[in-house]
Amino acid sequence: MSIYDCLELFRQDNKLSKGNEWYCSRCKEHVQAEKKMELYKVPEVLIIQLKRFKDFNCNNDKNLIEVSFPIEDLDMTDYVVDKATIDDGMEIEVP
Repeated sequence: MSIYDCLELFRQDNKLSKGNEWYCSRCKEHVQAEKKMELYKVPEVLIIQLKRFKDFNCNNDKNLIEVSFPIEDLDMTDYVVDKATIDDGMEIEVP
């Protein structure tokens, strides 16, 4: 598995489970909603923390999947919402 696979999983929509509902201030109720994590800007130094344990039925098992990643030149272009702000705010031409 590559770090890019992990980033794809990170940005997928997740439906909040029952018991973990979001409170809607408009309808004054807890509702099942979807959450999505997005990156709007990538800093010059990026720290990524990966989950070491997977949780199945209240059992914590160590995740043994190895993740490959580049030591230099991590390309975050496909994972940033505003592609014009990649790499410490430098402007990039977006076709």
